[in-house]
Amino acid sequence: MREKRNYLKGKLEGEYVSYYENGQILLKLFFRKGRRHGEALSYYRDGQVREKGLSMTAVSPGSTFATTRTVSSVNRSFTRTANWKVLTGSITAAAS
Repeated sequence: MREKRNYLKGKLEGEYVSYYENGQILLKLFFRKGRRHGEALSYYRDGQVREKGLSMTAVSPGSTFATTRTVSSVNRSFTRTANWKVLTGSITAAAS
């Protein structure tokens, strides 16, 4: 597996990308000061988005965010979205 990453003062910074053997993107993450921050994306081998969401260091207590996962097969495709609310020290699913 190939990867592309950047460092600033010895810590991961900015975009991190890993690739399937066929050259398609497998995973795309963002880092700030060595910690995951912001949007996180995973992909199927054909390049379609599999899952996207926010990294935990990008949200603060009391805020809400959503994660989305698209599942495809030969016969059907569907998208599942979960809404979350960040509580102090934990995350709970919020009613959609």
